[in-house]
Amino acid sequence: MTALFDLPKAPRDPVSPAPGAHLLPGWLTPAQQAWLVGQFRTWAAGPVPIRAPSVRGHRMSVQSVCLGWHWQPYRYSRHADDVNGAAVLPLPDWLVRLGRRALHDTGHPADHVARYTPDAALVNFYDTGTRLGMHQDHDEASRAPGSNNRTGRHTPPGRSPSPVS
Repeated sequence: MTALFDLPKAPRDPVSPAPGAHLLPGWLTPAQQAWLVGQFRTWAAGPVPIRAPSVRGHRMSVQSVCLGWHWQPYRYSRHADDVNGAAVLPLPDWLVRLGRRALHDTGHPADHVARYTPDAALVNFYDTGTRLGMHQDHDEASRAPGSNNRTGRHTPPGRSPSPVS
């Protein structure tokens, strides 16, 4: 299934809701999204299980799985010292390729795409009732672009979300 992420996509113009931000609705097929959900379920099972991080003593409502490096507020490590001390799973090569494809499909120069080599992913699960307030991830040491991929079904206002099955 990872070969699906290597296939060229038909070119289209991304929507840019703000400078430096790009939105590509329908960028991944439903089959690709379902496959990603399955990968997430595997990652969430461990060796470091899914967990809700705490920031300044307050537990976040989002649940996270880390790949490559384990994120704790204000620091990264190769082991989940705040969970169970286990080593985090490596960042899969196919996920790096997916990030490169995101850069390519949003118009980044080819040399930037080729050099893009992320070493970590923070994969979040937003359940019913999860809140994410306005925030900025600006404490990262790298100036490389970040890639954010939302997988799931659109939820009309006033209705409960339904996960990809």
